[in-house]
Amino acid sequence: MGAYSAVTNRESPIGRILARGRDGAEVYQLMIEEASTLYDRNFDYAIRTLNAEGCTVTAKPSQLVQDIMRTHRPGSLGACATRAGVFESAMTYIQAPASHVDEIRCVHRGDPVCEYRIRYV
Repeated sequence: MGAYSAVTNRESPIGRILARGRDGAEVYQLMIEEASTLYDRNFDYAIRTLNAEGCTVTAKPSQLVQDIMRTHRPGSLGACATRAGVFESAMTYIQAPASHVDEIRCVHRGDPVCEYRIRYV
């Protein structure tokens, strides 16, 4: 997974969903609304902002996972980096350059959610 996820997932259900996007906004909307449960059920994803230049996505640990694992911080910093890589590669499903992704908040640094600023232009 991560930045190379598009290489291995191009023909998968995830790849087919993301390839339907016509621009960055559509790709990330499809990623969060339709594809996210195909690659991660440990976190609940939401789009906070979305426009022609980029978007902001949050990833919050699901309550079920928190209850089962008895922690508010499932995963690791490495898992967050992998998630950023997956976000980075999303545009390559429509033959566009990879996005620039910054994780601006992280549950492993004490924040209530992980938040990613994504710029696709």
